[in-house]
Amino acid sequence: MSDLITIGGLQPFTMIDYPKKISAVVFLQGCNLRCRYCYNTSLLCSENDKSSVISFESLVSFLEKRRGFLEAVVFSGGEPCLQRGLQEAMSVIKDMGYKIGLHTNGFFADAVIEIINNNAADFIAIDFKAPFNRYQEITGYSINKEKYSYLADLLVNSEISYEYRTTVHNGILSENDLFEMADWLIAHRVENYALQEYKHGNSFDQNLPNLPGLYLSNMLYNKFDKNISNFIIRSDSDANYRELAA
Repeated sequence: MSDLITIGGLQPFTMIDYPKKISAVVFLQGCNLRCRYCYNTSLLCSENDKSSVISFESLVSFLEKRRGFLEAVVFSGGEPCLQRGLQEAMSVIKDMGYKIGLHTNGFFADAVIEIINNNAADFIAIDFKAPFNRYQEITGYSINKEKYSYLADLLVNSEISYEYRTTVHNGILSENDLFEMADWLIAHRVENYALQEYKHGNSFDQNLPNLPGLYLSNMLYNKFDKNISNFIIRSDSDANYRELAA
């Protein structure tokens, strides 16, 4: 079982990666994308290129000791759905009494649909990177809009807690892009959505300028806020996320 999943890292304690739960985050190795703003570059290489830092047995042992303190375990990455043993690993840890979270980029819709149908996860966060016609430019790969949209409809109508989220770099996504994305979210009745400020640092695209802050016009902010019931902004900077009209 040691090679069930390839673990690239472990965050033993967090209160932000699973809503209202004290959790640990398991970072799985490998990603199919090369997002320009990605700062987890050490997780990009596949499991064939980098051996596991933490064995699955070691993870289980760690979680055994944290029973009664930790409430949830989140599988993140990289891209967890690249791992063939993901659902089995989820099942093992769920049987230990933990809630299961999944952070995914949404490219592997069939895998996430199977997880939903099997009730293998209790919370799913899906990246919404950009307008669909800009995915190739920003992530390195185009996405199947129809499958992505079908997955959204299934998830929104399921009993599973969920969140869609977008990382915003002011030099990559324009306001028009965000308006277009808002239209898609509203059309698919997404009620939980987060805009996240880009974290400057060891990004995949080393030429990205450091543009702190997350700026929205009043019109765009109100479109999100009035149409998406649980709309939040995550920003660590002191820059204003909303430009006040003159």
